[in-house]
Amino acid sequence: MLRRAPLAVVLVLLAVPSAGAARNELTGHPSPYLAMHADNPVQWQRLGPAPFERARREGKPVYLSIGYFSCHWCHVMERESYRSEAIARVLNEHYVPIKVDRELQPALDQRMQEFMARTQGYSGWPTNIFLTPEGYPLIGVLYLPPQDFGELLLRLHERWARDRAALTATAERAAQALVPAPLEPPPRPPEGLGERLMTRLVDDSLALADTVSGGFGQQAKFPSAPQLLALLERQARRPEARLAELLRLTL
Repeated sequence: MLRRAPLAVVLVLLAVPSAGAARNELTGHPSPYLAMHADNPVQWQRLGPAPFERARREGKPVYLSIGYFSCHWCHVMERESYRSEAIARVLNEHYVPIKVDRELQPALDQRMQEFMARTQGYSGWPTNIFLTPEGYPLIGVLYLPPQDFGELLLRLHERWARDRAALTATAERAAQALVPAPLEPPPRPPEGLGERLMTRLVDDSLALADTVSGGFGQQAKFPSAPQLLALLERQARRPEARLAELLRLTL
């Protein structure tokens, strides 16, 4: 039961069960995480085309909840919210609830984590995403106490009933904006830039060279692998006596 009676009453009155309601499909699932939700009054659906087809047919948002068995807050939310008859009535009546084990769907989990990080600034589990029937994310939350979760369900249901077309269009545009832009190839460097930079590296290295002990400078020395590799490559292409002696002393 929810802690505050008024919300529980609203939830019960709002969510009158419909005829031919779906059933909880997680009974007997081999995933321990999914199986632990099999006795919930929430009519959890397994991930697949069917629940989205149903959402489109019935005009409902999808509630996609992702977690894993060793996740502490996943267990807490299962105990506090998904066992609540009042919350289950609203989820069953006004949403199509889908439960996902992140270990079975890592690619989907990664996409939803990215959505949370980009839109909320954080991510984690349980990851709870409200989707349009077409699969575009509307909003995402992590763990919520049952009172807050119930209030969110009611607010979003009311907004969906009032502004479904606008919410769908916004979610679709946002999803397209979140797709990373293709990387453009870097601009070509000016002709001869690489050789000029290499010549400068050789000149600077010779100016700093320790002609007695090798290396660069007089302080304690540590190998500079990238610099030495570049000098070796240059010496192989354009041999130079002073550079050869420096490399011999250093290496």
